[in-house]
Amino acid sequence: MYCHEVNVAILAMMLASKLGHPREAIHQLGVGCIYHDIGMEGVPPLVRNKGDGLTAAERTILESHCEIGERELREAGLGKAALEVVLRHHELADGGGYPGHLAGEQIPVLARIASVIELYDQFCNPANLSNSMTPHEAVSSLFVRYRSRIDETALQAFIHMMGVYPPGSIVVLSNGCYGKVLAVSPDRPLQPMLLVFDPEQPGEETALLDLETVSGVSIVRAVRPGLLSREAFAYLAPHFRATYYFGAALRQP
Repeated sequence: MYCHEVNVAILAMMLASKLGHPREAIHQLGVGCIYHDIGMEGVPPLVRNKGDGLTAAERTILESHCEIGERELREAGLGKAALEVVLRHHELADGGGYPGHLAGEQIPVLARIASVIELYDQFCNPANLSNSMTPHEAVSSLFVRYRSRIDETALQAFIHMMGVYPPGSIVVLSNGCYGKVLAVSPDRPLQPMLLVFDPEQPGEETALLDLETVSGVSIVRAVRPGLLSREAFAYLAPHFRATYYFGAALRQP
């Protein structure tokens, strides 16, 4: 849960910044996202960790975490905008979310941003890890399955921000090597920074490749980590629980 909260907070603040929200709104969004699932502490572990196959009663209990969290954090003095994120991060633009079944602009704008990121990270890191998607698959699935159900502006900005191959994606290069995407420039979505598997180089001497500055090498496709050899898997360390790293420092000489 800790990794999920941090992932959602980081990506949501980045998306809000990209959408031009003011600093204080971004701060409130980050606070709300850090605490957005605190109400899960009031959900029995057997329900919280069940994943698929919830009964109607179990789903009602699980969905109560939004209201439980909002109530606890209101008593703790969290700001109104952050509380709205906690309460409304599972609302959907078509009215099919919870707990209030709000639709469209009835949903606070920061909660609309949080809902996009919440879905993305749940695709990457579901309760049942056998159902986990690669970041590349998660972005595609978000667009195909939810583009009419979540905020369109936020979704389009998120796709542009994350790129075709989001950080954490395992890719095959045109030279036959495998790599893991570390950072993406929105202006050059097909030319990310990669950690490249080189069996001739010791693991502690990581091979970084910036496709923005290297000619003759390109990404062919994204692949599931399970297709890697044991040695490549250990070298690239594609974790089930993805963590996101962004920043200009990766592109400095």
